[in-house]
Amino acid sequence: EFWVAPQFAIRGGYNYYGSPCDWHNAQQYINCGLGFNVSRNFALDIAYTTKMKDEKQFTLYDDYAGLRAPVGTICEKGSKLLFTMTLKF
Repeated sequence: EFWVAPQFAIRGGYNYYGSPCDWHNAQQYINCGLGFNVSRNFALDIAYTTKMKDEKQFTLYDDYAGLRAPVGTICEKGSKLLFTMTLKF
């Protein structure tokens, strides 16, 4: 977070959600946002987040008797835009 002015902030970040069972299934996100303090008791924020890894491969069953199981791909795309309003009283 970097305050450009007393009322205006720029935010950025990186999230890593690891899997305790399989490190290939870790999820990574990049985030950015803006914050504006309108008054001492009122603030507006906007944030954007996007997933870095779009797809992962999987098999429905294990290889058997020398035959390789077919591999499928799941595409996971996702971005979010979030608006928040803060009232302090």
